[in-house]
Amino acid sequence: MKAAICTAYGEIEDVVEIRDIEKPVVLPNDVLIKVHAASVNPIDIKEAKGDLKNVRKRTFPYTMGLDVSGVVLDVGSESSRFNVGDEVYSRVDSDRCGTFAELIAVDEKYVARKPKNITHAEAAAVPLVGLTAWQCMFDAAGLKSGQKILIHAGSGGIGTIAIQIAKSFGAYVATTTSTKNVDLVTHLGADIVVDYKKKRFDEVLRDYDVVLETLGGENQVRSFSVLKKGGFLVSIVGIPTAEWARSQNLPFYMPILFGLLNRKNNRLARQKKAGFDMVLMQPNAEQLDKITDLIERDELRPVIDREFSLDDIKEALSYSQTGRATGKIVINVA
Repeated sequence: MKAAICTAYGEIEDVVEIRDIEKPVVLPNDVLIKVHAASVNPIDIKEAKGDLKNVRKRTFPYTMGLDVSGVVLDVGSESSRFNVGDEVYSRVDSDRCGTFAELIAVDEKYVARKPKNITHAEAAAVPLVGLTAWQCMFDAAGLKSGQKILIHAGSGGIGTIAIQIAKSFGAYVATTTSTKNVDLVTHLGADIVVDYKKKRFDEVLRDYDVVLETLGGENQVRSFSVLKKGGFLVSIVGIPTAEWARSQNLPFYMPILFGLLNRKNNRLARQKKAGFDMVLMQPNAEQLDKITDLIERDELRPVIDREFSLDDIKEALSYSQTGRATGKIVINVA
């Protein structure tokens, strides 16, 4: 079968290629999915370039891709949740990535039924960003109806989904974006839009219960100032927390190191009597089922910037690196 392979750590142009590889082995709890579409995420590029090798090392060559939408072709001997012919989607296990391919075998515990009212291309754009938004806002920050949340980069892959999910649960949403995307994020439901080319968000926003921080650096430092006392800042960039390192049973020195590297964030949180966490999303089919329900109730719709073929994977990854995409970049496979 045809697949997009990463051959070593390095620049996309040098280490990514299309190859013909063996079909995946279907384990007892697996479903074999004929891939109709996949989507590009920044983590695909970070892993290929070696930016995450201290957290998770890859064995080369490996097939890239984490999001998938497709049709079940076969089921393992102990698989019971799906039947051949079912339309499904998934954010697959990081240790068994490979959605940039014609087929992928996925443990059924990570697989959910595809929403009936969207295409495979749209469905493939949802899992990673949808689960990231869900776990940041609800699992980490405990967002509740009526609370105020600032979602940074509202026109990005996570932002476009997070705005809609937050609104569906009754939150008051502020977001940041550039001038050309103000109308888009307003249409998605944002109550306040700060055009960062014209205003500083920390000069116009105050007393927010939650900040979903997607940019890092100085933007994250400034974000603490918009929190109310007892609020919560949740980030998807930067250094994982010491608590996360302990939960992953990393070597004893890693929690100490992560704690030191996060000392500025922890200090800023203490000054606000606020909470702080850095979330590394985990695949979760139950949460994906809840996202499916939102989509089928027309409360959530993925935003797609561009679609590419599998043969054009380098072009798709390169475009993602520009940071100019509005919503998601999709790879059409079937």
